[in-house]
Amino acid sequence: MSFNYPMSINQIDIGNFFQDMRRFFRALSEMQKDISEDLDTIPTNQPYQRICDFGCGDGLSTLNLTSSLGAEKAFGVDKYESNINRAKLWGRALTKFIELSEVNDDIDIDLQDQATKVIALHQSIEFKVGDVARNEMPSNLNIAYCNLLLVNIYKSAYENQLSGISGVEAAIENISKSLVGGGYFLAIEQYGQGLDFNYLFEKVGLKGNGIPFLRKPITTDSRAFFVENRIRYVYRKCL
Repeated sequence: MSFNYPMSINQIDIGNFFQDMRRFFRALSEMQKDISEDLDTIPTNQPYQRICDFGCGDGLSTLNLTSSLGAEKAFGVDKYESNINRAKLWGRALTKFIELSEVNDDIDIDLQDQATKVIALHQSIEFKVGDVARNEMPSNLNIAYCNLLLVNIYKSAYENQLSGISGVEAAIENISKSLVGGGYFLAIEQYGQGLDFNYLFEKVGLKGNGIPFLRKPITTDSRAFFVENRIRYVYRKCL
């Protein structure tokens, strides 16, 4: 989702701003359906102190993960500074949304309440630029999550990054090192085309937590146009 937040109130087109923020809330809600399914093999009735969303993009998945897992501290890591800048923007945009909605009768009070909750989540997240195949990652993680990160590394989708199997192996090894003992590595990847990363998780000493699961496509909303089959890898670092 593209959202350009102006630097001063004088530059804001109020109507377009509120439309953008409504789209933000819809996108956040729709992505929550995906995240809930991704996490259904992870115990969510316990707090996770530290989590990281690798390849976080604009940060919507990071916000949902932080909410679902009750994380005390979360990180969003992405290779591209433009994505990280956009992810950092939500806190300011939501604050401005609340400020403007207080003097606008057209804004539902429920959206104001939701904005307040999302701001609190955003404040617990540290967004940072990083290359998962090369850079040092956040440490002592209870949960590491990625969505289509490994397959994009494999297919050389990222500029100036290791690619192919060697790139995927480097990323898995680096992320594995960031986990505490007993921590989960959850990867949602493209299904088919002969791709199988199981042996790479096992190669770095991670243990499979059940059989890789073919993710059910979500077909009940506007995101169905973009749905493709995905496979969920769930691995755990030995204690």
